[in-house]
Amino acid sequence: MPDRIFTDFAVSKTNDDSVFVTLGGFGVSHVYVSGNGGTSWTPRSNGLPDVPFNCILIDSANANIIYAGCDFGIYVSPDRGANWYDFNNGLWDATYVIDLLFAPNNKLRAVTHGKGVFETTRWDGLVVLPVNFFSFTGVNRGNTNDLTWIVEQENNLSHYEVQRSTDGFYYQAVKQVTARNVSQRTTYTASDLIGANPAPVYYYRIKSIDLDGTYTYSETIQIKISNKGKFEVLGNPFSNSIKIRYTVPQTSKLSLTLLDLQGKVLKREEIIAGLGTGTYTINNLPSMAPGMYLLTIDIDRIRTTIKLMKQ
Repeated sequence: MPDRIFTDFAVSKTNDDSVFVTLGGFGVSHVYVSGNGGTSWTPRSNGLPDVPFNCILIDSANANIIYAGCDFGIYVSPDRGANWYDFNNGLWDATYVIDLLFAPNNKLRAVTHGKGVFETTRWDGLVVLPVNFFSFTGVNRGNTNDLTWIVEQENNLSHYEVQRSTDGFYYQAVKQVTARNVSQRTTYTASDLIGANPAPVYYYRIKSIDLDGTYTYSETIQIKISNKGKFEVLGNPFSNSIKIRYTVPQTSKLSLTLLDLQGKVLKREEIIAGLGTGTYTINNLPSMAPGMYLLTIDIDRIRTTIKLMKQ
């Protein structure tokens, strides 16, 4: 289990060894289940946003249906947490749900922080969900983040909306992809241009929008942008100069330091390296004695050390 605060738990009435828990914090799955009384735990967060979850409730009439409340509203799972779907129709934007319970009138009641109490009809399991997300992945390729999502059982879908965030809270639409509306498993791709000076991390989710305007979200994925560059010395051993070839993922300041094996600084220079691959030469080194030296290259607090030989 991740190192986060546990906010709520629910025990299945049909299997007293089956326990669901919700977690606060960020950067982890937010619903876990144990089928053996807590000996081991499995994440159940496909379709959930990366926000703190505060409460969980198993439907008393159908143990396969589970509701979970979070800082952004309510999500429902029709299959014991395997997949989750937005259940916020009628709620205000970003409603902070702190508790869920069933009212005497057999409706689902949501207690919120600062917005009172909301009530709605239970999810009856008869609604045809517009799509089933099988997987959602992303990878950084320099100036772009390439996204791939695989779905199945598309039904009356209008389109997909790719949404991006740099803080995990506020999302904006960056791409729109027309739905194919096929029942078999199908793959969609989209590329998001992030430019030469990207944020350290990007969050993505896919909003699937039905023809009648209803929608669900995929799970949220995270793409971290590495600022570590690639460096090599061209011509080692060297004589009177050191030529360095660099490849950096964004325009960055490089700090170059030449030291002897006792750690004495012999030369220090700073340059601004443009995005991509380039070269830089440290000149005026004829007075150095032949032998072994160290070159350190610092970029965004990440250090690379290269051993050099002077002829």
